[in-house]
Amino acid sequence: AAAAEAAATQAAANAAMAAAQAQEVADQEGAARKAAAEASAAALRGAPANVIEFLAGTQPSVSTDDSMKRIGEIEIPLPLFHIYLAETDELMRVLERDFSEWRHEPLRAATPEAIKAAHTLTGTSATVGFKALREVAYALEMALKVLSPPSPVLDDAQRDLLDTARVSALDMLQRFANGELAEARPALVFDLQKLREQLASQVTGAVYGDSDHAVLDEAADEASDEASDEASDEASDEASDEAIDDASDEAIDEAIDAAAAPEPELVPELIDQAEPVEALVEPGEELVPELISQREPETPADSHWPLAGPERVSSGASGAAAAAASAAEAAAEAAAVVAATAAASASASGPESVALGTVYSDDLDADLLPVFIEEATDLLPELGNLLRKWQQSPVDKTPVQMLLRNLHTIKGSARMAGAMRLGQHAHEIETQIENMVHAGTTLPAAFDDLLANYDHALLLFEQLQHPTANAPAEDADGAAVPGQAAKTVEDANAAQARTPLVRVRADILDRLVNQAGEVSITRSKLETQVATLKSSLLDFSENLARLRRQLREVEMQAESQISSRMSISSEREFDPLEFDRFTRLQELTRMMAESVNDVGSFHESLGRTVDVATGDLIIQSRLTRDLQRDLMRVRMVPFSSLSERLFRVARQSAKELDKRVNLDIRGGTVEIDRSVLEQMAGPFEHLLRNSIVHGIESREKRGQNGKDETGELLVQVSQQGNEVVIAFTDDGAGLDLNRIREKAREKGLLEIGAEVTDAQAADLIFEPGFSTADALSELAGRGVGMDVVRSEAQALGGRVDIATELGKGARFTIRLPLTLSVTQVVLTTSGGKTYAMPSILVEQVLQMKEAAVNAAHAAGFVSYQGEEVALHFLPTLLGDAESRPIAQRSCPVLILKSGTDRLAVQVDDVPGNREVVIKNIGAQLARMAGISGATVLGSGEIVLILNPVDLSHHIAQQPRKAAPAAEAAAAAHDGDSAGAAPGVADAVDAGQTAAAPVVAAPQKKRIRDTVVMVVDDSLTVRRVTQRLLEREGYQVMLAKDGVDALEHLQESTPDLMLVDIEMPRMDGFDLTRNIRDNVKTREVPIIMITSRTADKHRNYAIGLGVNAYFGKPFQEDVLLAAIAGLLGNEVPVQTEN
Repeated sequence: AAAAEAAATQAAANAAMAAAQAQEVADQEGAARKAAAEASAAALRGAPANVIEFLAGTQPSVSTDDSMKRIGEIEIPLPLFHIYLAETDELMRVLERDFSEWRHEPLRAATPEAIKAAHTLTGTSATVGFKALREVAYALEMALKVLSPPSPVLDDAQRDLLDTARVSALDMLQRFANGELAEARPALVFDLQKLREQLASQVTGAVYGDSDHAVLDEAADEASDEASDEASDEASDEASDEAIDDASDEAIDEAIDAAAAPEPELVPELIDQAEPVEALVEPGEELVPELISQREPETPADSHWPLAGPERVSSGASGAAAAAASAAEAAAEAAAVVAATAAASASASGPESVALGTVYSDDLDADLLPVFIEEATDLLPELGNLLRKWQQSPVDKTPVQMLLRNLHTIKGSARMAGAMRLGQHAHEIETQIENMVHAGTTLPAAFDDLLANYDHALLLFEQLQHPTANAPAEDADGAAVPGQAAKTVEDANAAQARTPLVRVRADILDRLVNQAGEVSITRSKLETQVATLKSSLLDFSENLARLRRQLREVEMQAESQISSRMSISSEREFDPLEFDRFTRLQELTRMMAESVNDVGSFHESLGRTVDVATGDLIIQSRLTRDLQRDLMRVRMVPFSSLSERLFRVARQSAKELDKRVNLDIRGGTVEIDRSVLEQMAGPFEHLLRNSIVHGIESREKRGQNGKDETGELLVQVSQQGNEVVIAFTDDGAGLDLNRIREKAREKGLLEIGAEVTDAQAADLIFEPGFSTADALSELAGRGVGMDVVRSEAQALGGRVDIATELGKGARFTIRLPLTLSVTQVVLTTSGGKTYAMPSILVEQVLQMKEAAVNAAHAAGFVSYQGEEVALHFLPTLLGDAESRPIAQRSCPVLILKSGTDRLAVQVDDVPGNREVVIKNIGAQLARMAGISGATVLGSGEIVLILNPVDLSHHIAQQPRKAAPAAEAAAAAHDGDSAGAAPGVADAVDAGQTAAAPVVAAPQKKRIRDTVVMVVDDSLTVRRVTQRLLEREGYQVMLAKDGVDALEHLQESTPDLMLVDIEMPRMDGFDLTRNIRDNVKTREVPIIMITSRTADKHRNYAIGLGVNAYFGKPFQEDVLLAAIAGLLGNEVPVQTEN
């Protein structure tokens, strides 16, 4: 018994000790809770997180009952307290934003959003029993309603009074958040009443009657006696609170305890214990209708306050009665409170109302930040891709797991790198996703909020990348973020080892590409020099062979004349057959033979060296090409690196216009040059905005037209050869071409009565300053945008096409070069100039007979694969109407194709194709239609890279007022088959007008279009004459004798011939006789240049039909004057002093 008594005593002592320890722990927890509340309240004074400046998830004070919140005489459930703070925070943001815009636009009326915010603030404040704020909010609401259209104009004092009311409401909310009940503001309510009366008297037919004035008077009177009203309200408040306490079970108490904890990350645990909610409540709406309906906002005087709409509540007595509902209903309501708390907290964390993100300040680690940026560059685009997948298929939970995993990774990495704001924001998005999953919420509004938070995360990340840039998220002129392609979900699931990467600055990479291009140009010059050396070596070989033949003939002649001495018989020891006696001539011929053999050895050695150099250049060419391709591959980025930026622009534009848009990007894996993508990022964004603003109709109009309220936008990216094609398609209203014509006539872009085709009308939207918007806004009406889209595309060597159908939609197709550094071109010569065309444009090169080409020019087209293709001479597309093609037996015609357009272009010659380095041509030439770039050939010649298809479009889309000049120019060139179509092109391009009929005049051929054939057996004479004529601008053909000349005449006919008399195989007389006997060549002028200057030779030549006769050596100026006189060209004759 004694042992049992001792054991009992010991147990009692242990129990007492345990109770004391438990009490001590509880006291410590209470003290810690109180200290945390005080610290939170102190932090509120300097933390600009929310409008209310309250840290979500941290309570400033905790009452004895953790499930209830007591502020002054008001005691409300803690979940309802959280809901009220989250909702009023968003409401105050709406009022602050609206009032700040009011300062800049004083003439506009109060927006429905501001009136709704004040109305909701009145109802929610009455629900929690915050009567002082309820009175101010209601007086503010009544004043704002008077300012609805038509509204009077406010002066500065009146605007200050409204802003004072907003600031006072904000101050009352801040005190309420800190656990302090603000006093009533009767003076402010009275001033708002007077303001309302003044404004109502200015409006004809005021909406509000005298009863409302009386109500405001009573409100001011009642505000002075707050104590009595609070005493009358306390009974109903306590009844409601007790009903909720009695109805809550143990599980709900635990959930409420968890909600009261200062750590915001415990919200998902509360959600796990809550009943699933059917939909998230939008900010500004009633969050818990069942609970709010149990309480009524007490009016300042009586029930004359008109609380209209769905937010109207019942009386206080009915609220107390309803609060005494069954325990099951109360438990369900409390669970809904917890779930709504999380929903409201998530909804309030958008890009403009981040509850926690902006409280934190970044403390960046210089070493870890680059690593984090590299990691986030891959993870953030993947987040956007997963969000869109989840939005398209909400029942599929696979993207959710990846989202949470990636968000957790970003959160941890950001905090490690010191990016605390981004880390906290990632945590909030993670919490929001968990809440949506637990609540089973798949409404579009919830996904819109989630995507808005994602956009804000991208903005925070951009601020980390560019610390000095303070541009908003919707800035359209920002540079595209270079990055690698977003990994697919499957790649993310596979734990693959990452390839080591080296970070290289973009400017260094660009410089390396340019230097590689310069190496390529230098190699091309070396190739040209080696080719020239090989050509000279070939001439050397021919001359050496001729020298050997001549030397052999001399040796044979010398051997046949061996000297046999016929001396006296005493000296005759050997006869000629027994002993050879050589003369000096024989000795010289033998020494010449040895010298020729030495030259032959040198020739062989030089040939081998040239062959080795050619082989080395081929190897260097291959290596240089591989180097350029590798460098270009480094510069290539997938189009998807711009996708998130386009998605964000589409979401923001649709939100501002209250439209629903579904953007689909296909072909995002197509790679394009980084510089091209960066330069076109702004135009791409403008095209999206333009499609949303002008293309996609409003929801109501789409419904009336039988369309889904969600507009469809498709961005299709594909690669076609050496071009990237980006098509922007929408299913909106399409282009209203008639309205475009009217606007163009109003702006003077079209003459009154001028008719334009649909294609020309659609092209007018690219004119600077052109817009069809009726009103000016941030998104439309300025007339700046579409002209920039076209000019930027043309500056890169691309073009923009339009296809539209009224009521069905429009498609803008942009064709851009795959890269801006290296490309394959086809070289052509026309009018004495060399031009290049991208190989991707050249479909086929035709060799057509001269008669067929003349007939095609007369018809204006050539037949190709059953299609009529417009035919032009290349110089005329460039505005050179005087240029003529060279008369030749076979004329090259290029068939060009760009997209669905075909064009036939005649040129004088096609030297071949080659890979060239594209050089910058400057802003002036870059804006000209049809000029894609320039390059430098191995000879040092600068060659323009042309797009004749663009040139033809430019000519075809000129205003119709130029047509008379075009017709006059065409009439002036009648009979010249090669000049009819070019004359039209030149007149249209020049934009001239014909004041009088144009009379056809004899056409003088310009020097650079004139071909002169030089026929002489002397290589020196041929070369000297060639240099002289080419220096004067003539084109020169060379022939070494009469037979060679006749062979050349079979291919082409020159404009004039210079002929020698004495030549092998056929002399000049016989050649002249053959030329004059041929119908095709009998009219060709002939100038004979010979060393035979006797009258006999001169007269004989004149009799054969020679036009001029000169002796060698000739005077250059005299010869040039004679050539000019025979050709009819006006060339000044230079005389020697």
